[in-house]
Amino acid sequence: RDDEQAIVDARAEEERQIHDIAASTSVTPAQANALLEAAGSAALPHPVKLVELARRHGVALDDLLAAAGVQSKFSSESLLSADLEIKYSGYFARERMQADRMRQMGDFPIPGDLTYSEMKSLSHEARQKLDSVQPRTLAQASRIPGVSPSDIQNLVIEVEKRRTKVRA
Repeated sequence: RDDEQAIVDARAEEERQIHDIAASTSVTPAQANALLEAAGSAALPHPVKLVELARRHGVALDDLLAAAGVQSKFSSESLLSADLEIKYSGYFARERMQADRMRQMGDFPIPGDLTYSEMKSLSHEARQKLDSVQPRTLAQASRIPGVSPSDIQNLVIEVEKRRTKVRA
């Protein structure tokens, strides 16, 4: 188990180093334009950081590193992971946020004695579905077909209002 963790940690560190090099290294038009042309990408008018060029479709990070004269001592797996992380960073960030939200929703308990039919802020369909299923957590409620994201937000508000009344 410790060996596996060491391998994962080493690869993560390698990917971080690759990203740091890509973010701090510029490539000149003379170094990159042939590579960019071969990939069907626009030529450079001035030097640009590798990380910016690596976001382009069809332009591989390891090719950019080579064009910039950076000696690659990294594994092909780490190079590929860093390349994908750069190219799809926006998508990955959204997915990580969604996973965090789902984790938080899994930790948000829903009292079992709620009367969904009285919650007028929920859609009629959501009230029926929630009453039928009786989810125990917000994550479960969010997976019920017919319960929209706005219903989930309103359910949180309803549960929090109820908790506030109970404490008062």
